[in-house]
Amino acid sequence: MRTLALDWQGWFESKNLPSGAGIYCVWTAPVYRNPDGGLTIHDQDAKLVYIGQAGDLNARVAGHEKWPDWRRAKGGDNDWIVFTSVLLPTSQVDESWRLSVENCLIAHHRPPCNTDGLTYGYKFSVVCNNSGVTFGKLTTSHKCKGSDDPGDR
Repeated sequence: MRTLALDWQGWFESKNLPSGAGIYCVWTAPVYRNPDGGLTIHDQDAKLVYIGQAGDLNARVAGHEKWPDWRRAKGGDNDWIVFTSVLLPTSQVDESWRLSVENCLIAHHRPPCNTDGLTYGYKFSVVCNNSGVTFGKLTTSHKCKGSDDPGDR
């Protein structure tokens, strides 16, 4: 079993997502641009619509095939598509662990635009401890049990 601390950062427009490896969440939320260019997000109304992982978050989201689905998930005229992310450097977490975390989060939260990974299907267990920009939408901690984790015996 592996425990990972996920310190979520955001809110980001797609162009401002970091370029590193990690996990990202796609949200629709009422957004207002401040005079200084920053964003005001009405997080109590934010809706989690998709969870993904990538070796380069910015590049993955820029050409993502689910953009039409994300647009359809928007509620009102003031809703934008915004992102939160957590960097998981490849020096600490390889792609198989990113996939495990992604799948665990999808299985737990079941975002409407994720059609795969609705059950946890990995060999090893993972515990995700969420902090940072979660706004109550991502539970503080949860575990996904793998099919063959020696730490679970």
